[in-house]
Amino acid sequence: MAKAKLYLWLGLLVFLLESSKPQAQDSGNLKWVKRVVTEKETITNLQFYFHDILGGSNPTAARVAQANDTNQSPTNFGAITMVDDPLTEEPDLSSKLIGRAQGLYGSSGQSEMSLIMVMSFSLLDGIYKGSSFVVLGRNLAMSPQREIPIVGGTGLFRMARGYAVAQSYSVDPNAAVVSYNVTISVDGNQTVPADGTSSSSNNKNSDVNSSGTTTVTFLNHASVAIFAVLVTIWWSSGV
Repeated sequence: MAKAKLYLWLGLLVFLLESSKPQAQDSGNLKWVKRVVTEKETITNLQFYFHDILGGSNPTAARVAQANDTNQSPTNFGAITMVDDPLTEEPDLSSKLIGRAQGLYGSSGQSEMSLIMVMSFSLLDGIYKGSSFVVLGRNLAMSPQREIPIVGGTGLFRMARGYAVAQSYSVDPNAAVVSYNVTISVDGNQTVPADGTSSSSNNKNSDVNSSGTTTVTFLNHASVAIFAVLVTIWWSSGV
């Protein structure tokens, strides 16, 4: 009997450990998104390409202001550029459009190519359509890899925090293609109501939201059933 009780206790411990593990969440077969949901937070990883087009027949970036001596500066210090840049799934501009980056960047370094970025990355694909996150910080444009803070967002990214890792993919006088790997954390489980807007939900009993995306909860239906069996056996054994 003592050995049986020990096995029951071990089984209960394993169950509790397994049920508390973070699990991946389906993001609707979107190649550029990975999502992990825990009881306390939703962590989303995005991988896409940013196209800053300065010349040609259809530029997406335009200089809107500059200092008196900007043209004499080796770093274009004082120049401010407004952008409406496409975000794509692959480096090719003709690949799937997943969003747009709208905002501005200013040349803030006198001796190095340093940009201050203030941009809203608005997404257009899948369950993320209508959601956005905001980047605010310094971008050392000539560094092989740079990290930029994420300070907020809307939709599925309300009250977001995180960071974006940017790496230049290709650069020429008329355009730059930049790889972005973004990690965003939001408190609570994020769901998508039927009206298409998003909300943070603490409902532990819901396992499918209206978009068809599985929401990982701390105790799903199968876990509850296993837990009930273990408790019943434990109670009957007199442990």
